[in-house]
Amino acid sequence: MGSSEQMVIAKLNATRDALSKLLGGGNQQVLTTGVGQGVEVGELRECKQKLIEQCSRKHWPKPIFKLEKEDGPAHDRTFVYSVQVETQGGIWVTLSDKMSRVKDAENSCAQKMLEHLLKF
Repeated sequence: MGSSEQMVIAKLNATRDALSKLLGGGNQQVLTTGVGQGVEVGELRECKQKLIEQCSRKHWPKPIFKLEKEDGPAHDRTFVYSVQVETQGGIWVTLSDKMSRVKDAENSCAQKMLEHLLKF
């Protein structure tokens, strides 16, 4: 594991801890599934829509997507998004991989949430 990858993981862990504190630390879980796996963008298409449909089918509130981090110059921005889903088992939050497009970042965190909810 290279030092830049360790730095990315450390930053994501710090973000996870900050999210946990902001959410009040009650019945919430912050997930970091798939961190650093480098998911292909082609696999991400429509994950946000699938997550919204899954929440609707389960009669859960609509997922909340939030920009967590925006880096880089205007011509080369990267984005990290989070998604929060409230279920009967608690409130779950996942973070996206760093992506060059907002839509891809939203789909990245939605995919991670869907992976978790399939186990739930």
